[in-house]
Amino acid sequence: MILTLQQIPAEKRMKGNPVDTYPQRVERKRDQQGRVIYEIRYDRKGLATGLYRGYNYNKSGLHTITTGYFKSGKRDSLWIETDAKGGYLEVKHYRNDLLHGSYSRYFPNHRIEIKGYYKQGRESGKWYAFSVNGSPESEMTYHPGYRHVRNFYPNRKLESEGNEKISYDASGVMTACADGTWTHFDENRNKSSRYFDKGVDRGITNFYRPDNTLDRQLERVGPLNKKYYKLIQFDLEGNIGAVDYHNDHHQEISRKEYEVYKLKYRKSIDTPCKE
Repeated sequence: MILTLQQIPAEKRMKGNPVDTYPQRVERKRDQQGRVIYEIRYDRKGLATGLYRGYNYNKSGLHTITTGYFKSGKRDSLWIETDAKGGYLEVKHYRNDLLHGSYSRYFPNHRIEIKGYYKQGRESGKWYAFSVNGSPESEMTYHPGYRHVRNFYPNRKLESEGNEKISYDASGVMTACADGTWTHFDENRNKSSRYFDKGVDRGITNFYRPDNTLDRQLERVGPLNKKYYKLIQFDLEGNIGAVDYHNDHHQEISRKEYEVYKLKYRKSIDTPCKE
């Protein structure tokens, strides 16, 4: 259904703007059941402008509603997605068709799931993710080329921390993979660390004592379905003690067998980041 400018009530027109920016027509697209799928307005030049509404349906009826604004054919300003009762599902801002400004996404129970800030289509500054019950799950701080990530247990204590290398494809979709040293804490606050090189797990985990001195080091090589391990114990002065070699079934193997296997699989521990 198409409405001309004259059919739009005067109070609905965009006041205070040149006539060329007034909505010249409103298009309403309907599905086979006659339900409105979207409403979009066009200016005299045929570009989308002003208020937009989109409607999504499921078997029960109206499911979600998207409301936003266009400017000269591009998304602009505030865009909101709600459920059928008006509860927020997503709130975001655009500038020149790129995400720009605050962003938030919500669980079906309307608790916030993730929030942060976009700058010209890319994540910027601090981002926060939460569980469905409202407790923090992770905190991400964005920098050029990487982000620093902190993950938390349900009791809000730190679970792991490290950097991820980030890159964007031509459509602006981000890829992230671990890079550098990642520190982990178990629920008893025992500390360990692993090292990644652009997404490749170099296969070494260090375990620390409560005083932060190195207790043992575990090196693993081989594919996921068949790994060999080398376990080095350290004394309180940092000197190497016992060294053990074993397979996935905790069966002892020789040092020579381990070194040959390591040489064979030294480059196939994990999948690297995409450049």
